[in-house]
Amino acid sequence: MSWKKIGLYYLFAAVFGAYFFLFEWRPPKKLGLAEPGPTAQESQFLAIARDDIHGLILKRPNLALTFRRDGQRWTAVDPAGLEVPSDLLTSLVENLTPTKQIVIIAKEPKDFTPFGLNPPNTSVVVQDKTGKDVATVSLGGTNPTSSSVYARIEPSPQVYLLGQSVSYYAQLVFEKLNGKSEPVANSQ
Repeated sequence: MSWKKIGLYYLFAAVFGAYFFLFEWRPPKKLGLAEPGPTAQESQFLAIARDDIHGLILKRPNLALTFRRDGQRWTAVDPAGLEVPSDLLTSLVENLTPTKQIVIIAKEPKDFTPFGLNPPNTSVVVQDKTGKDVATVSLGGTNPTSSSVYARIEPSPQVYLLGQSVSYYAQLVFEKLNGKSEPVANSQ
């Protein structure tokens, strides 16, 4: 092959490339991941900072467990003497206050039953250092892929998706009370 032919091929490639970029190519409007669907919006979950949470009350029907944070350690207040690892409650708080934004699944559903929130499987009352209730988080069933749990901050009607670990950590706390394993709540 001669240098004239090679030069001609490069010339054709440059002409066709210029034509493509000038007349055919349409750059994407926005780079990155696809936006959430119309019913899914991103939002922060709890407005309180992790360090400002000093009390937790975990509730199930006919049962409530109260914990207070003293420095970096969590202790059981009611029932007194309950041995729950402090790191378990710290992990629960971390999962209730994710640093990333979480997805709103439904803004104002007419019925919370499909989400396992009528009634919720577990409720977590979050308290500040004065003991004042600042939020009540209801945990419901799992999503279809079992990777997340439906959650709601009462009295807001919005339903969020939180990582499955928040429900798992709450389950482990209740297991410490009974000293045995309870069946994990099924999705609704």
